[in-house]
Amino acid sequence: MAIIRKHRVDNFGPINKKIDTPNSGLIGVLSSPITSSTIELDAKLTTINPNWAAVVVDMLKNAKVKDGSTVAVSFTGSFPAINLAVLSAARAMNLRLIIITSVSSSTWGANLPNFTWLDMESLLVKKGLFNYRTVAASLGGVKDNAYGMSEDGRRMLRAAIARNGIPMLEFEDVKDNINARTELYVEKSGDVPISAYINVGGGTISTGTYIGKRRFKPGLNIRPSHMALKIDSVMSRYAREGI
Repeated sequence: MAIIRKHRVDNFGPINKKIDTPNSGLIGVLSSPITSSTIELDAKLTTINPNWAAVVVDMLKNAKVKDGSTVAVSFTGSFPAINLAVLSAARAMNLRLIIITSVSSSTWGANLPNFTWLDMESLLVKKGLFNYRTVAASLGGVKDNAYGMSEDGRRMLRAAIARNGIPMLEFEDVKDNINARTELYVEKSGDVPISAYINVGGGTISTGTYIGKRRFKPGLNIRPSHMALKIDSVMSRYAREGI
């Protein structure tokens, strides 16, 4: 958190402590060209707590994920502090992560066009804190294609993906997108089985439609309901495999 905060202050000016009360540097702005949807500020402030990393470790242990396992991950720009908690938990457990990121962000997330989650991730790698890197990225937002966002916003999202050297995922068809993500996880995992799937944020391809994502409970899902499994998504496909 300190590395991200310092970089943000040095490059983008002082933090508004009336909004980012913990002075974390991980709270974005209300509106920007890469903002995908609206979420209350309190939801983002709740994530600014280092103990979330311990919560992630606890959930992984309850899911019987062993140290050194391979875990598939979906990040969005919406909750950078929880992304950071997952990386911290993974380092503590010596996990191998395969990360796909949807770059756009809801309000108050990593929604500064020149300091997206991908930029934060690259910064943390450059500083030697983590060696986890996103393997592919999408625009995010509606249908994972930033539908409804301005052309400037879409251009900024593509620029963020390009400057961080990340391959881009872009599909018109939702099923093709889900297929591409699941195939990429299989390709990157090789012969090693995936022990768990972690989703951070409300990525449509990862969690399903608005209705679909509400059929999974927050936290750890060992045996999701039949209704949760009916709507196609990366998460429901893994759940049907017992992951």
